Amino acid sequence: MITNKIKFNLIFIHLILFIFIFIFTFSEITWAKSSGTTTANFLKSEVGSRPVAMGGAFVAIADDINSLYYNPSGLVNIKGQEVTFMYNQAFMDSNYGFLAYGVNLKEKGSLGFSLTYAGIKDIKETNSLYPTGTGNIFSAQDLAISLSYAKKITSHLSFGNNLKLIRGNIEKESALGFALDTGFLAKDILNDNLSFGLAVLNLGSKMTYLNQKDKLPLTIKLGTSFKLLNDKLLLAIDISKPIDNDLNIKSGFEYCLFNNFSLRGGYSTASQDIGSQFTFGFGLKCSLINLDLSYVPYGDLGNMIRISISYSQNPLFKFSQVREDEDDQEGQDKNNFK
Repeated sequence: MITNKIKFNLIFIHLILFIFIFIFTFSEITWAKSSGTTTANFLKSEVGSRPVAMGGAFVAIADDINSLYYNPSGLVNIKGQEVTFMYNQAFMDSNYGFLAYGVNLKEKGSLGFSLTYAGIKDIKETNSLYPTGTGNIFSAQDLAISLSYAKKITSHLSFGNNLKLIRGNIEKESALGFALDTGFLAKDILNDNLSFGLAVLNLGSKMTYLNQKDKLPLTIKLGTSFKLLNDKLLLAIDISKPIDNDLNIKSGFEYCLFNNFSLRGGYSTASQDIGSQFTFGFGLKCSLINLDLSYVPYGDLGNMIRISISYSQNPLFKFSQVREDEDDQEGQDKNNFK
């Protein structure tokens, strides 16, 4: 058992580190230039059909494996182990995929792994002499591999981090970068209904293509969520500020219509990249399998449908009496908190 003194020291250390990262990130974003000044922009593409259907408002929800993208501290909320896969073919022959795995080790924390891939083929080469094309065709691929760790500091407060390796290829040129995601989550406070989340994403090194260095798409996200109607209705709102774009607001809801079926919707305010948009979707749970679908209209570009498949179960190994003792202790902590 972790003593109260050790818990306090953990909270204090991580809070100081997070405040330092937040101040540094805020200053970077405040002095940033306009849209189009970053590289590895595939990292901006939201993952998981459930969060996407809710407008991308997931920083304070963070209760499944999709937390690895939105707020790594939410990895502590998965039950047992969970794996998810999403793939979609987007515009201009581009494709995008996300694979993630996480396991909850209880008092030891939670571990996760994710792989994000984006690619586009048959790109026409152009230059000042041949603005319509030189006749040459090339392709581009991006890959990010993340290792994650999250831990509960108290029954309601958790922190988490992702370490990312990022590699990009454009024709014969390649670039390598490293990044950190970090987040805090205050989950189920005020009678287990209210949650707050804060995350800093893609804080890391510049990537170099053809001797030109560009920053990663550094982003700060702040969110809150609230449960209503005996937990059947979940509302969420996020405020997001990327380094290369305007402040935007994302909001969404999830309504559990039946025990195994949920309806979702959301709205995201205007950005320089894609403009304002409504989002829709649903989720279907069949035993240990979750099937999620999202529908997002992109105006003149068309509509995009994303499908995610997730699988969750208890760990292959058991924690015997330790888990029962922990659950009892968490129940006592919640009662004391109330």
